[in-house]
Parts: sequence; C-alpha cells; structure tokens
Amino acid sequence: MTGIKSKAEFFRRAERQKVKAVIVGGYCWEDWEKQVSQLKAKCRMQGLPEESISVTDDLFTVQVAAGQLRYVQRSKLKRERIGTLSQGSALYTFTEDGTGRQSSGEKKALQLEGKRLQLFTVYGTKIVYTLIEDQ
Repeated sequence: MTGIKSKAEFFRRAERQKVKAVIVGGYCWEDWEKQVSQLKAKCRMQGLPEESISVTDDLFTVQVAAGQLRYVQRSKLKRERIGTLSQGSALYTFTEDGTGRQSSGEKKALQLEGKRLQLFTVYGTKIVYTLIEDQ
C-alpha cells in the first residue's frame, strides 16, 4: 500500500477499515494498581495516614483535612483499542468496538507522521491512530 499524504486521505481510508488507537504514556485502565501504589506512596511522603485513604475498583480517595477530600478516578480508556474513526468538518470521533465508548477532538490537533495520525495531549501523553491494514 502506498503512503498516506494527508489527514484527509487517512480519514478517507479509515471509512473503509478499522483503526487501532494506542495511548503512549499516562495512565490507562490497565495501570490502576500501579497508579494506586504510586498515589499511596505520595500520600505517605506527605505524612497522610493510611486510614485517610480509600480505594475502590475505580476511585482513589484521600482525606487531606477535615471535610477536604482529594480523589483520582480510574481511566476508562484501555492502552490499545480497535474501532472506527469518523470525521466532521472540524472534529473527529474514535468509537471503540465492543463498548461503543467514544473519544473525540479537533482534527487540526492531529499530526500526520508516515502512515499514522498522532495527537499530543496537554498531559504529555500521545494517542497514535493506525489503519489496521497498514500496520
């Protein structure tokens, strides 16, 4: 298959095939145990007692003072997802197969690198979209 020369061409091809989205960096669904461990260590370094921490399957809560809670929610996104990529005039939407979970953003924020579209987030993570056929 020939190279992709523009974002518009990537989206045209994406209409006919599945897309793989990979999150590079940051925390994803699979990283919850590691994230909780790191959050607990940070709490200990700040002198917060273990009793002030509560952890469930998708929420980390710590009481930092009377009536003051801080919390971190578990990411809903898995590191690797397969789905469809659709576009509007200014926005794009990735819809994950099986769950129907959607994520979207501005098309102008995407960068074409070779055969992939990449999105760099404000938190320093990157999402890479690849056409399944071109992997």
